[in-house]
Amino acid sequence: MKGGILLIKRNLIRVLGASLLLGAVLYPALTEAKKEEVKVYIDGKKVAFTDVNPTKIDNRVMVPVRTLQNNLKTKVVWDNKNKRVTSTKKVGNKTTKVVYVLNSKYIFHEYQNGSAKTTKVEKIDIPIKIKNNHVLVPLRAATESLGYTVYWSETKNKVSIQANKDIKPKINKYQYTVYGDYFKIKPIELDIFYLTNKEREKFNLRSLAYDVKNGEVARIKSKDLHDNKYFAHKSPTYGSPFEMMERFGITYSSAGENLAAGYKTPEETVKGWMKSKGHRENLLRKEFERIGIGYYEGPNEYKRYYTQTFTAK
Repeated sequence: MKGGILLIKRNLIRVLGASLLLGAVLYPALTEAKKEEVKVYIDGKKVAFTDVNPTKIDNRVMVPVRTLQNNLKTKVVWDNKNKRVTSTKKVGNKTTKVVYVLNSKYIFHEYQNGSAKTTKVEKIDIPIKIKNNHVLVPLRAATESLGYTVYWSETKNKVSIQANKDIKPKINKYQYTVYGDYFKIKPIELDIFYLTNKEREKFNLRSLAYDVKNGEVARIKSKDLHDNKYFAHKSPTYGSPFEMMERFGITYSSAGENLAAGYKTPEETVKGWMKSKGHRENLLRKEFERIGIGYYEGPNEYKRYYTQTFTAK
């Protein structure tokens, strides 16, 4: 493993060398429970599902999104090109939009109250699926993200959904703020983002927000590492990380960078950073507020390149 540490004023950079570890990560297959009717009620009225009934997968109730959202009086749009479903609910000057991506374990919700807008990403247990041409989504995430309250009765196999006046998404520990166009974030980058915040939370540090602009610069750096076959802070193309950030319009009071190459999974990558004192300090630095992740894969030497770009405003 190669690596180095470079300190510049308040700005910190860490480089993590390549790992040639071999191995595989096994993910448990989804197992569907015995066929048993799951009853869904909205404000006391039973929802009639016609083509596809609610089903329990790994103890999570999955429902066809269009039937559910139609009963919640929510506009649903299917984007066949990008395999995405968008649900939008509007009450007065408040609007909530929830975006589901097929086969993804992440959903995004935007909440706008007048001119104020917040965007969050949420990790869910079960990826979005298609069954008999119907998109299935986790019921709790699909309703709580629109401000509804959900009650589950195990003995009655019954879900009760209660409407609220406020359509603001319910807050939970699996949500983090996002700045920018979240469609530009790769799933593997979100995996590293969540693992990074998980490590910070172990030390009672505030969670980082995902900054898409930081992520775009980080991805350019990862590609540059691959294309120019070097592994260092200073790029032959863009100069130092700080010069690179400024070139792409990123402003900061302090900033940091972690690099890694060769690791096969997000878990291995973050674990490698946490085992290195300098990289761990960057990852756990208290003043950092935002992060962007850049992943690039190609045929050169280490194949997989990872960059974390941290900033504080």
